[in-house]
Amino acid sequence: MNRHRLPLLAFLLLPVLLGACCQIQPVVKHRAIQVQFDKASREDNLADVGHGTSSGYGFVASQLSEDFIATLPDARLKANAWMMRAIAESRTSKFNQALTSAQNGLQAGPAPHMRDHILLTLVPALTIDTEAVTAWRAAGKAFTLDQYQTHAGTAYPTAISYLRKAQALYGAETDENTRHYVVFQQWRMLLNWDAMINRMTEEEPVRDDAARRASSAIGGPSLLKQARAARESIPASSPYRALADSLSATSP
Repeated sequence: MNRHRLPLLAFLLLPVLLGACCQIQPVVKHRAIQVQFDKASREDNLADVGHGTSSGYGFVASQLSEDFIATLPDARLKANAWMMRAIAESRTSKFNQALTSAQNGLQAGPAPHMRDHILLTLVPALTIDTEAVTAWRAAGKAFTLDQYQTHAGTAYPTAISYLRKAQALYGAETDENTRHYVVFQQWRMLLNWDAMINRMTEEEPVRDDAARRASSAIGGPSLLKQARAARESIPASSPYRALADSLSATSP
C-alpha cells in the first residue's frame, strides 16, 4: 500500500468528520434539554390547579437560544426546540416571547398533525391562562369585577378558541397522548376561569351574571360542567385522567 494514501485519506475525510461532529453535538444537547423539559412538565402538571410552575422551565428556556436552535440539523428538531422554548417561556411569565417562539416554531415546519404542530398552536391558549392565573394570584385570588374583565372575562374565550384551533388540527397521525394532554389543559383552564368568577369580591348576582356570560361565550353549560365533561372524556387508562382525578380530589 502507498504509504502516503492513509494520511491523504484522513485529510480528505477530516471535513466530513468535523461536519458530522458539528451536527451531532447540537442533537445531543437537544436531547438533554428534552429530558429537562419533560421533567419540568411533569412537575408542572402535578402542581395544584392555579398554583406555581416548575423552576425547570427557566433552565430550558435559557438553553434554547435562537443561535442554538439554528444549529439543529433539520426542521423537525428546530420546531420541537421552539415548542419547548415557547411553553417554557409561557410558564415563566415571558408572554410576548412565548408567542414569538410559537410562531417561529410553526414557521420552522413541524410535521402536520403531530405533537409539536398541535402544541405550538396551543401555546397562545396556555399563555393566556398563565397570564390570567399570575394576575389572579397577585390579587390574592380575589378579583374585583374590573380586574376579572381585564384579565379573564375577555381573555378566556380567546384562549378556548386557540385550544379548539389546536384540536381542529388533529389527524390520523395525532397520538392519543397529545389529544389527552390538550383536553387536560382544557380542564385546567375551565377550572381556573370558574374559580376566578366564584371568588370575585362582588355580590352573588354579579358573579352569577359573569358565570352566565362565560358559558355563553364558549357555547355550553356552566364552566364547571364543561370542565367535568372534559375530564371524563379522557380515558381512564390515560395518565392525564389519573392526574386530573388526583388533582380534583385535592383541590379545595
